[in-house]
Amino acid sequence: MKWLKALWSCEHMIKPSEKLGDLPADRDIYRRILKMAIPAVLESFLISLISMADTAMVSGLGNEAIDAVGISGMPRSIALSVIFSLNVGVTAIISRRFGEGKRDSAVHCLKQCFLISAGIALSLTAIAVIFAKPFLLFAGAKEEYIDDAVLYTRITIIGLVFTSLSQTITAGQRAVGITKVSMWANSSANAINLGLNYLLIGGNLGFPALGVKGAAIASLTSYFTAFVIPFVYTMRKNQFLTFRYQTPWLPDKETMTSLVRISGSTVLEQVVFCRVGYFLCNKIYAELGVMEYAAHQICMSLSQFSLLITDGFGSSAAALLGQALGEKRADKAVIYVKTCRRIAMACATVLVVGFIVFRRQLVGIFTDDPGTVALAANVMILASVIFLPQTYGGVNVSSLRVAGDTKFVAWMSMLIVTIIRPGLGYLLAYPCGLGLFGAWLGSLADQLTRFVLSTARFVSGKWKKYKL
Repeated sequence: MKWLKALWSCEHMIKPSEKLGDLPADRDIYRRILKMAIPAVLESFLISLISMADTAMVSGLGNEAIDAVGISGMPRSIALSVIFSLNVGVTAIISRRFGEGKRDSAVHCLKQCFLISAGIALSLTAIAVIFAKPFLLFAGAKEEYIDDAVLYTRITIIGLVFTSLSQTITAGQRAVGITKVSMWANSSANAINLGLNYLLIGGNLGFPALGVKGAAIASLTSYFTAFVIPFVYTMRKNQFLTFRYQTPWLPDKETMTSLVRISGSTVLEQVVFCRVGYFLCNKIYAELGVMEYAAHQICMSLSQFSLLITDGFGSSAAALLGQALGEKRADKAVIYVKTCRRIAMACATVLVVGFIVFRRQLVGIFTDDPGTVALAANVMILASVIFLPQTYGGVNVSSLRVAGDTKFVAWMSMLIVTIIRPGLGYLLAYPCGLGLFGAWLGSLADQLTRFVLSTARFVSGKWKKYKL
């Protein structure tokens, strides 16, 4: 059993020559990680569970409704990728300042980024409303559901401002170890979404049956709820990050320089490389046919459960790494990341087994169409296997971004997401005749390559040299 103890012992995760001082006890390290990660994982789990129920309710309207709601997520995901890029900088800077004990700088950063987030969101919302139909048609939407897709997009995109602001606030809160607020906000929002879906999609308890329009109204209401809770929390005086703390709202050179350095490369990665790659992949899926695209959307909905592990432990690893670097303790940063990876992989393994064993029952929640069930159940075997490299690589990438190594992550994404994934996916789906299964093999190639490259980069230690 010595090898097992060594595997989970934090002291064995770094070489003696890498130690920069006394290390916390294993119990303290695990307790600190789990205190941050469990609310984040639980939040993602509840969101995924309710999102799955959301898709299942829409699926009652037919495959066309599933496709309309699914493809409508493209404009929103592209817009939110810009906000995500900004928030990487928020987490990186605030976690460093927290480690350095500089409250003024941390609060000032959050205030500046809050205003920037609002400006970006308002601009992107206007563009999305105006160009919704041509964009969705270009993305591969079919005539059978294009009208519903445009309607859903134009209603839900209004909530982009609320989502953007709430994500910026919670990015700052997570950087200082506060994860419960985001958990309660998103859990409450998604519960409201689920309840309104029940009332408005099919018309229950005397409410009108609005179909896809009802689903859009429910989503918009949930986005507003998810903003209000963290905003109110940030107005409390006794919090480390509070808007009531006396610091300026106007930008300062030091914060803006660090933000551009971190978020600039992340914008290139997320908005250009990743979104182009995801757009091409989505087009490949959509062009396969209505049934194939519906099966893909079901698999994607189920796969969200894997992201709850990656996001929960990835965000915890990133925040703790940033705090440790602020303390000038790169050795503790390495330990936090490695410990998060190992816990995440143990959880992912359990999830993989469960999804493979119960895949038909899970797919059956969304549809009773025999062809769609059979196709989605087969693809779920491959989708489940992808969870493992995705989890390990995801924790690595989150950590590298917050450390400031965003240029490497950007160029890695260009290679993997923009070239390998859509290129191999198209080749296997169409010329090789593997259809949807072939397209998902492209995703497996993506995650395996990401796993190898991100691990090699983390081991190299080059991320330790970046200053913010």
